[in-house]
Amino acid sequence: MIAEATISSKGIEPSRVQFLEKAFSEWLGMAGRGSQDASLEDDAEAMLQSLHELIFIDGRSVESVRHALIEANGGMRFIAVSSGKGGVGKTTFAVNLAHAMANLGHRVLLVDADLGLGNVHVFAGVNPTVTLQDFLDSRMPIQQAFTQVSDRLWLLCGGSGVAASANMNARRMNRVLRHLRGLKEMLDFVIIDTGAGLSPQVLGFLVQAQDIVIVTTPNIAAILDAYGLVKTISEQSMNGSVKLLVNQCADGDEAATVGEKIIGCARHFLDTAPELLGHITRDEQIEQSNQNREPFVVRHQVDANTSRMEAIATRLAGRASVASNIFSESVS
Repeated sequence: MIAEATISSKGIEPSRVQFLEKAFSEWLGMAGRGSQDASLEDDAEAMLQSLHELIFIDGRSVESVRHALIEANGGMRFIAVSSGKGGVGKTTFAVNLAHAMANLGHRVLLVDADLGLGNVHVFAGVNPTVTLQDFLDSRMPIQQAFTQVSDRLWLLCGGSGVAASANMNARRMNRVLRHLRGLKEMLDFVIIDTGAGLSPQVLGFLVQAQDIVIVTTPNIAAILDAYGLVKTISEQSMNGSVKLLVNQCADGDEAATVGEKIIGCARHFLDTAPELLGHITRDEQIEQSNQNREPFVVRHQVDANTSRMEAIATRLAGRASVASNIFSESVS
């Protein structure tokens, strides 16, 4: 919760603060966790004042303001998590990112798009009774193939070991994406855990995403393959914002070094510059969490890597940019 002393200085009754924090937790959530980032605190206070005016003075409904917030931020957004090579922790990152975003109050669907070899459900600790393949094989609404993890998090699990899933053609892929786009009233974010590499299926999912997160490690082969993925995205003129996540690094300095290698080459040879989103350090607790089929942000809630994941989730959600733009034409 945002510090009561800070809020009371703005003249909002504590009961109203609690109501607004609950109703708009996805936009006030990070500051409400006691963020040390002053700009986030300031953004949250400014947004709280605007929300208070709209709800309690102008008399707008919570749902209408929530709808305007989402529309101002582009509606439901697709985030693709990918990598140039396997074994870099891509799925671990995707699972924990989904949990972190749901914990901030967003309604999140995590799609296991590593077709034919899906294992998101393993790291998420769920045993699905339906999968993406069930949707493809029938005419059921796609949401009936979801596995609910929490009030705000669902999984669309891949068909592990199913050859038909591994060989999904463009027509079937477009069918999946079309049905997902129809769930704007249900979801805020769709996180797609793609396969590794540059297959047509991977690229087909990347081209649909507003944000493309490329996971790499300090390993030289992983760095080269991550650059290769950046290069392919640039050559195919994809519109998604490309971001780098450095996993399994020693510290922030090593992550910055890895990021600069890829970003520097991209600037020089591709005339583009992916953004360094953040990093996750090497930690045996993460591997142990995977073995126990429990996301580390759930198993280790008070932890440096969990805090980093929360910051990454907030940054991807664009809460700060929403704070400066939500009360524009969409709510006027």
